[in-house]
Amino acid sequence: FDRERVLDLCRKIRSENLKISWIARTRLELVDRELLEEMAAAGCRMLMYGIESLSYEVQKYFNRPQISEETTKKVIDMTAEAGISPFGFFIFGAPYEDEENIERSIEFARKSRLDFAQFSKLTPILNTSLYSDYVKASGCDYWREIVSGRIPEQRLSLTKESLSDEKIETYIKKANFKFYFSFRRALRILRRAKGFRHVFSMAKSGLVLFSDSICKTFRRGN
Repeated sequence: FDRERVLDLCRKIRSENLKISWIARTRLELVDRELLEEMAAAGCRMLMYGIESLSYEVQKYFNRPQISEETTKKVIDMTAEAGISPFGFFIFGAPYEDEENIERSIEFARKSRLDFAQFSKLTPILNTSLYSDYVKASGCDYWREIVSGRIPEQRLSLTKESLSDEKIETYIKKANFKFYFSFRRALRILRRAKGFRHVFSMAKSGLVLFSDSICKTFRRGN
């Protein structure tokens, strides 16, 4: 990440008077107030943060910097205050994660100034350390078996220390309902919108995210 390059780009957009809107993904530890204000002035309308979990143990498992709940809240607040819509990604089901940590993440998201959030189940992907852990724990090279046609496609369960798939799906459903059924959040988004086009764009994005989350939630439950 090159902070100065981002600042230069934002200032160039402004100096050229380019009327554009854009979104970006970044990490909590990479932004500060000056950078956020420059990005907002250059047309940034949404920043997506990979929050993943508030648990230090889970953050360590993901090889992520250990970031406190207070720091996470501060960055989200700064983003909103700069006029940028904050979006948070959360992942449930990491090895060694317990129900208390998941509940903590759900409540944090609900009370935070995040405009949008996505709650997902951790899934082992080929050629990752997580997948290697899965193979060692299960004794099955899932993707190799699928490609060879020896086993049918199925959901992957993680190591024995993880919560059950059913429990994780229940928490994802709970998180989606608690987060998105919030009149206060909807009102806050509308108040921060910059003109009708911004309102329309955010409403469209929110509807897509909400519909996708709810549809996935009900499909998981069936």
